[in-house]
Amino acid sequence: MKQILRTPSVSIAESLRLALEAQGIACNLSNQSTVGIAQVVVSVINDDDFDRSLVVLRNQDTVRAAAGDVPLVIMRSWRWTLLAVLLALLAYVLWHR
Repeated sequence: MKQILRTPSVSIAESLRLALEAQGIACNLSNQSTVGIAQVVVSVINDDDFDRSLVVLRNQDTVRAAAGDVPLVIMRSWRWTLLAVLLALLAYVLWHR
């Protein structure tokens, strides 16, 4: 059994479960709680279905909408921009002492 999604949203997990079962992929939903934060975990039962299940996961509109559908490249560029601004601010402070 391999985990494919961990989310606090029961509706997203149920939506994925229905999509997987529609494709003939058996899956399991389980609730896990860590430090008061409830998480729903979706796992595929047959490890051979793991790759197919990831394709189904990527095609789920509800999962993409919940994640904000922000490409990783954009998120990384914000990190670099923030780092550049902080370094420029540090250089300014040190230069004008």
